[in-house]
Amino acid sequence: MLIRYKISLVLLICSIGVFGQGTATLHIEVKLNKPAAGEVRLALCPDSTSFEDEVGCRFEKVKAVGAMVLLDLSGLSPGSYAIRAVHDVNVDGDINVNKLGIPTEPFGFSNDAMGTMGPPSFDQAKFRVKPGANSIAFKMRGG
Repeated sequence: MLIRYKISLVLLICSIGVFGQGTATLHIEVKLNKPAAGEVRLALCPDSTSFEDEVGCRFEKVKAVGAMVLLDLSGLSPGSYAIRAVHDVNVDGDINVNKLGIPTEPFGFSNDAMGTMGPPSFDQAKFRVKPGANSIAFKMRGG
């Protein structure tokens, strides 16, 4: 009986440690620079490798209505993330580019990060998600 009580107590303490950390939510506000049309596609990436090749990112898309797109994500683990976004105006599923490879549709990154001759690094765009409620805002550029 005493052993069963000790095991139950240990399990209770362990579950408090796991559930006490909780999961995080993230409220995202993206200011559009084009009249509302199409959709905004976002990639929420947890590290530099995924930010560069978009493998291991969480993908979301939101219909573009008005001057701002709002999105709430839940079930995130606390940690560092960075966001890549494109305003797919013509809803063809791609970011359209000109002959030089420069995007002809608006794009944006968390922290309003901008790279030199290409996208910014993960470190430039990263932000911290803590347990509980978090929010971030950035604007689209180009296009």
